[in-house]
Amino acid sequence: TIAAILTVFAATLVSGCQATKSSVEPPLGVKVSIYQPRLDISMNRIAIKFHNDGTEPLTLTAATLSSNFFASDLVWGPGRSAMVSPGFAIDLRVDIPSVDSCDESRPKNSLRFDWSVGKVSGTSVAIPKDSYDILERLHDDGCFIAAMNTVATMTAVSLTPPAEKQTPATLLISIAPTGEKGTLTIDSVGSSTLLRPVDSAGIGSAKLDLGEVISANGPREITIPIVPNRCDAHGLAEDKVGTRITLFVTLPDGTKGRFMLPASDQLRAEIYSFYSSFCGLG
Repeated sequence: TIAAILTVFAATLVSGCQATKSSVEPPLGVKVSIYQPRLDISMNRIAIKFHNDGTEPLTLTAATLSSNFFASDLVWGPGRSAMVSPGFAIDLRVDIPSVDSCDESRPKNSLRFDWSVGKVSGTSVAIPKDSYDILERLHDDGCFIAAMNTVATMTAVSLTPPAEKQTPATLLISIAPTGEKGTLTIDSVGSSTLLRPVDSAGIGSAKLDLGEVISANGPREITIPIVPNRCDAHGLAEDKVGTRITLFVTLPDGTKGRFMLPASDQLRAEIYSFYSSFCGLG
């Protein structure tokens, strides 16, 4: 019929305007990698970097990073769009989900993304380059924290400023035991780019031994004297991770590791205020 002929003709016109294909290979000249910018550490996310070494602009509309190391996919889009000009690269930020398969030691990662180049669009699957083993490191850190939390969870609560200037402030860490058997030992606390712990002689140290043993009975909190690591207005203004407190911990099975205790917005403000006051920057 005439209607059927018109329908076929219209479909031919549309397909001539935009060719669609599916491919396991990315478009020519497109390279994909993953890493974690310093600013994204405190935001619990990583970046998927798309390099466009082709000759035409690349448009991205969705990206899904799948890994056996995590309980769910790391997703950018859909409903979003990003364009990468030839010779340039772009970072797509994705939130880090909870870890999974803590008995696994080998990552199995793949990235599926929707794209268009000129009049051609498609969906590709690639293995992103992970030069810094970021997914493996995040998985190890997450599994260590999960094992630690079976005994107790720790929260950096507040920083109490000193009564006199240029004397240590007091960092309060709250501990909530779960009641499970076993002990968790906080072996020591380390310094950051902004802060360092103070020993009994009042001297700042890169690492201060604590030896705090946590069981079902507590303790419920510990305090750590803190001073600035250095007085640097530029360092304060450019701070990314200086408010994260480094704890060196031994798990019930004897495994040792490092736990980066995050700071809330309120605690971060208290740290910055103390740093400014102590260093005379305010």
